[in-house]
Amino acid sequence: MPEKHLRRYTSITSVIDALSRKELALLDPHLWDDRNDVYFMELYKEHRKLGGLYGMCCTQAPETYHHWRVFTGGSHGACIKLKREPFLASLAGDERIRASEVRYVRLNDLDGLGPDDRERLPFLKRFGYGPEREFRVIAAFAEPQEKIRTVPLDVSHIAAVYLNPWISSTVFESVAGLLRSIPGCGGVRFARSSLIDNRCWRRAGDRIVGKAGSDAAGEPDQAEP
Repeated sequence: MPEKHLRRYTSITSVIDALSRKELALLDPHLWDDRNDVYFMELYKEHRKLGGLYGMCCTQAPETYHHWRVFTGGSHGACIKLKREPFLASLAGDERIRASEVRYVRLNDLDGLGPDDRERLPFLKRFGYGPEREFRVIAAFAEPQEKIRTVPLDVSHIAAVYLNPWISSTVFESVAGLLRSIPGCGGVRFARSSLIDNRCWRRAGDRIVGKAGSDAAGEPDQAEP
């Protein structure tokens, strides 16, 4: 059964832009880090004779330390938690857009790929990236485009916006206040990730060792992002 949410890890400044414009950015794959991934996207572009091809990478995985460190730049990071079904439904009417989970392939299994997999090229990745559980949205254009394209973002499709676990409480309150002040965003839930400093986790440790009367410090209890 598909996950109920998709998570888009990005920067705080990109979240401000996305909420202000009510749009999510899709980037030119040449800006991506994985050169194998870039090559497959370029092959797909040639196969379809496209002038422009753009993509946005999300994850179907719950919050992980890996995602925060690798995809957000640490203390500048944020995560938009999207309601999967309504968000994808909002894209369904645009024939230029495709959305799918990524399939991870071992080197030993490459011989099993062939012409029938040409349309899957944007959604194939090396097996070593498997823990990312990536879900990708791509947009294909017949003519060359700008370096960034966008898809609409309805704020009602946002389950929550999380700021990174390294941001201080005082800075979080200031940034969250700024985000809430963006028109249309007053009802969006903003929270600070407690991944590395969680009161509930600390209290459990105290209970395990029989530490009485503890009021362990840490971020307030919250559900897993």
